[in-house]
Amino acid sequence: FDSVPPRVCYSTAGRYLISLTITNDVGAIQVVDSVTIHPNPKVKAEPVASLCVGGQVRLYCGGAVSYQWFPRELVDKPNFQNPPTVPLTQRTVFTVIGTNEYGCIGIDSVVVTPGDLQGTITADTSICQGDALSITASGGTSCFWLDDATMTSYARIVAPNRTTMYSAVVMDQGCVDTIRMTVTVTDMPLLSPIPDTTICSGSLVRLNAITDAPLIRWEPAGMVDDPTSTSPTARVSVPTRFYFTATSLCGCSTTDS
Repeated sequence: FDSVPPRVCYSTAGRYLISLTITNDVGAIQVVDSVTIHPNPKVKAEPVASLCVGGQVRLYCGGAVSYQWFPRELVDKPNFQNPPTVPLTQRTVFTVIGTNEYGCIGIDSVVVTPGDLQGTITADTSICQGDALSITASGGTSCFWLDDATMTSYARIVAPNRTTMYSAVVMDQGCVDTIRMTVTVTDMPLLSPIPDTTICSGSLVRLNAITDAPLIRWEPAGMVDDPTSTSPTARVSVPTRFYFTATSLCGCSTTDS
């Protein structure tokens, strides 16, 4: 007997009946048996955590009994289920072949892309002398500030009395980025109004204030001839307190009377 039956491929796992009929000049006989087709394992390679250029990451997969990772030269233990990679410097596609207890295989892959950690921080800004400001850093999974290493929150309130640079360090799995911003402190305008004075009811009086600010405002504005002048004239019939506000180009204001 030299007849070889054709190869049969089963697309679906299960139990199948097979039969063999043998004939000769005397007659024929039929032999019936069964074959079990086992399913391929559903191998799944899991997404990996972010990493920096030159960093390592652990690969994860499941669904089979034994595994082989490729490219083998970039995996520390390529026949482990969840092996670490070697240090990576470029985008890499890792493929895993999993084998179940019947010798059936399944294949999956995962892409690992190293990148640089890039944090952000509040933009440079200006405040007036004596004011406070909230500044915020972002990026990574942890943060500390170089001027106060015990400060580990991403947001903080600052009230510098002079122009100051603030630096935050953000980190994520060994990736580090230092980010900086500057708070410029603007001095308050200088202001020197005239002292209190006494006049006759209904008389005119010239108010006068010395300041280095370009923007001026007297109140009550309706009682002076020019509320934006440093030396307006006022007609006063009852005791009145005049308020003088000087404002710099940066918006910082000082008031006196």
